[in-house]
Amino acid sequence: MLGRAIRVVLPGGSRVPIVAPEDLIVLKLLAGGPQDLIDVADLLSRCGPMPELEKRAGERGVLDLLRRVRETVQTD
Repeated sequence: MLGRAIRVVLPGGSRVPIVAPEDLIVLKLLAGGPQDLIDVADLLSRCGPMPELEKRAGERGVLDLLRRVRETVQTD
């Protein structure tokens, strides 16, 4: 995930890695807390198409959970 991250330069010159939205969603699914799943639903509704998301979720074993959260977003 960090290999795909972009580096953002903060005031003062510090460089901070920022993970891609797909990777953030996978991390939230792995954490699996109630607020994490709310955050995932919010990210899914805001980020638009993410072609790599299902692949990355499958690699980490959270594809079924992603699909369940997606169903709640589509029915709200």
